[in-house]
Amino acid sequence: MRFSRQDIKNFDGPIGDPFNGPAVNKHIGQKYQDPVTAIALTLTAVSAAGSIQAGQARNKMYQMQAKQAEVESDRRAVQYELQANDILRRTNQANAAVVARGFAGGTQGFEGSAGLIQQVNNTRGGKEFMFALQNADTAQRGGLIQASLYRGAGQIAEQAGYFDAFGKLGSAGMSYAKLGSAPSGGGSSGSSGGGGTMQSTPNFATA
Repeated sequence: MRFSRQDIKNFDGPIGDPFNGPAVNKHIGQKYQDPVTAIALTLTAVSAAGSIQAGQARNKMYQMQAKQAEVESDRRAVQYELQANDILRRTNQANAAVVARGFAGGTQGFEGSAGLIQQVNNTRGGKEFMFALQNADTAQRGGLIQASLYRGAGQIAEQAGYFDAFGKLGSAGMSYAKLGSAPSGGGSSGSSGGGGTMQSTPNFATA
């Protein structure tokens, strides 16, 4: 069995390269040249930045509410302290009037019925005085607790903004990696991407 010169030429035809076709090159450059992908990544970055800014804004809002809670608690505490001072002042005025009436009537101002009245005034006024001071302390403590809760909520809100931004960037990164992966079976068709076609089966010469 011999091969003719034409048969050898038939085997010398160009065969498409399955690893260097236009389909493969297009896929490799798609993640760099596709404007839709670039716009999507840009929008994702902008959205992530917006999440961070929103978290920071919520944190600032909670910090302001914490300050307002502290100011309000201080104001209420001062009101209770003023009330306590007023109770003490009225108690002293009542005792002074009792003493004055006692001495004016020719009796001891700190003994007898005058002394008993002063004792009752001191007991009643002392209870009201201490109650007002306790209210002032309670109001101030409550404001500090409320402010602490607001500050904690602000920190959580800001952290949530960062976590949301990282999640968006991570999701975009995974999608970007999928777009950049090599296609399966993309270069198996040599006839369409290699720039040549397989020649027909040659005729073998017989001896």
